[in-house]
Amino acid sequence: MNPMFTYEEGSLLLRLLIAHLATDFFFQPTAWVENKRKYRWKSGLLPLHAILAGALSLLFLWNLDQWPRALIISVTQYINDGKKLT
Repeated sequence: MNPMFTYEEGSLLLRLLIAHLATDFFFQPTAWVENKRKYRWKSGLLPLHAILAGALSLLFLWNLDQWPRALIISVTQYINDGKKLT
């Protein structure tokens, strides 16, 4: 029986999930959420939150060569949060 993920893939998935949860639940104060709800796409905290998501992802990936993945995470975080607010 073949595993669904290799050890490396599972480890990567778990680390990125932890980074995402940390970004959204530990490093995002309630004031940021309220500001984003109030100002939506015009909120200065929306890009800041997206940058934080990318930075934490890069930190949890523990490899600077993975910066394109962190950039994709940052951009998708920005778009998803922005769309969620409209």
